[in-house]
Order: sequence, then structure tokens, then C-alpha cells
Amino acid sequence: MAKYTESKITRTGGHKWDFWKVGERKTNGVEGFEIHWSDDGECVTDHVYTEADANLIAAAPLMLETLKHLQDVTGLRFLHREYIRKAIDVAEGR
Repeated sequence: MAKYTESKITRTGGHKWDFWKVGERKTNGVEGFEIHWSDDGECVTDHVYTEADANLIAAAPLMLETLKHLQDVTGLRFLHREYIRKAIDVAEGR
């Protein structure tokens, strides 16, 4: 039987909010990346074609947490608050 998928975790973020890990993946001979949310290899997604997209997906929990924090910061202009609110709504499927 052919082996269709090979994967290897190659790195994690260097900050204290190390939510999701990006790993290299090869599926049917196509190189790409996967995102893991736990140390036992459970995937958020199992094949992303570009490293930039994989990094963006892996950063999503941190970005959402940051936006939620920023919505409570005083002194932001109304327009900035609207952008923050819209981004949170999209991230949460509203």
C-alpha cells in the first residue's frame, strides 16, 4: 500500500502564546504545511499549500485574543473600534 501522507512538525512560535504549531506535510507528493493544536499531532487543518497561509492560520487564536483585548482599550477612534468589532465578528462566524 502506498504512503500518501508524511508530516513532521518543524517549528512553533517564539512567544508565550504558543497556540498552534506549523509543520511540514507532503500529501500525494505535494509539499505543504499543516497546523496542529496539540502536542500529540491533532490537526486544525491537514494541508495548506503555502507557508504564509499556514502561519496566518496558526496565528489566528492570538490575533483574535488581541482584538478582543483591544476592543476594551480606551482612547481608540470609533473607526478603529468598528474595524476591530467587524474582525471579531468574522472570526467568530457572525
